[in-house]
Amino acid sequence: MKDDGVSVADAARGHGIHEATIYKWFRGEVSSQPTLRELMKLQKENKLLLELVGELTVKLSHAQKKS
Repeated sequence: MKDDGVSVADAARGHGIHEATIYKWFRGEVSSQPTLRELMKLQKENKLLLELVGELTVKLSHAQKKS
């Protein structure tokens, strides 16, 4: 970031994370394991995306039958 001319504070703010997190990344202290909260959020997003794909598939199928 230093080479890119972006401060840690600006990068953190731009990505919605705390500055301390970035410093932990630099020191290698952040684990690659998601927290329970992150996992639950990802599961919820995955469910919503699957529902959207299903809806779009049905709509596409109906549109192709009409053609």
